[in-house]
Amino acid sequence: MSSRRILIVDDHPINRRLPAVILRDAGWTIDEAASGEDALSKLVNASYDAVLLDISMPGMSGEDVCRRIRADGQLKHLRVIAYTAHAMEENRDDIMNAGFHSILVKPISRQSLLDALGPP
Repeated sequence: MSSRRILIVDDHPINRRLPAVILRDAGWTIDEAASGEDALSKLVNASYDAVLLDISMPGMSGEDVCRRIRADGQLKHLRVIAYTAHAMEENRDDIMNAGFHSILVKPISRQSLLDALGPP
């Protein structure tokens, strides 16, 4: 079985560490980005199966990054999971309308992360 590859995008290193550990243990190959700009650069230079994308980042927000992914013919197929501590009911629709597949609310558990990413 070949490894699935994910890009974890969050401006806080600690928020990248937990999902990285969980997913490495589950057999994923991990890349990390600390900003939306860095994420977009990595996405055009490597192939990924999924992106775990923080919503609230300085500069380019996760929603802006997701919209750019959806507008790119080469990337629009990617599974993009919103990764946020601020998913109140009133802004869930706005997040999903940006093109995310699902929302993963921090703090995460192993099961919630694996469920958000779907079956291998």
